[in-house]
Amino acid sequence: MSLSIKLTKDAIKRNLRINSVLSKLDENERKLFVEALFEMIEKTGVSDIDEFLKKLYKTLPSTIASYIMLDDEKKGPIIKVLKLLK
Repeated sequence: MSLSIKLTKDAIKRNLRINSVLSKLDENERKLFVEALFEMIEKTGVSDIDEFLKKLYKTLPSTIASYIMLDDEKKGPIIKVLKLLK
């Protein structure tokens, strides 16, 4: 059985942008970024990234609180990615 998934143009653009930004991080920064991102998302109580994005306005306060609690080593890659995304 084959699985066929069609992505929207926006999804493709978003994926290319994310890949472009993450490619500018070294391996350790990528690892720390992913760990920090999932740590922050997990603390919001959602089950996956789609749910996180759908409930972004509700989860934003707990996401910010989770970011504040991260150690500086994990905050660095988060800040770097945000700066690269602007």
